[in-house]
Amino acid sequence: MTYTPGTVLKIYCGTFFHYGIVDYFGRVIHNSKKNKNVVVETLSKFCEGKKPSISKITSENTALAIEKATKSIGAKYDLFSANCEHFVRFCHGKKIESHQIQIAVIAGVCIVSAVIYKKMQKVS
Repeated sequence: MTYTPGTVLKIYCGTFFHYGIVDYFGRVIHNSKKNKNVVVETLSKFCEGKKPSISKITSENTALAIEKATKSIGAKYDLFSANCEHFVRFCHGKKIESHQIQIAVIAGVCIVSAVIYKKMQKVS
């Protein structure tokens, strides 16, 4: 399948989604944890056998998004401040955040709170 340049693709990786932007040649530019930086790869290499879906992350100026993505090739990966979701949101001019990280942090706080609550119940 071919995708419109600027489209943000995502692949499900078990517990999270991995995001990338389609360029003018059908390749995908993404911030790769495995490579530790922004890279450009073929669609099949980006997908690694998984089925891609189209993300809702987009903008009116997809040419600018592709330009930002291309200029970012080589930029470093950081889970908390520069992951694949941060990257595609930056390229499309959106607020630079990661909903996946936010959800993980909230879940972690809930788990810790539940453990503390349970321990407090035993003490009472």
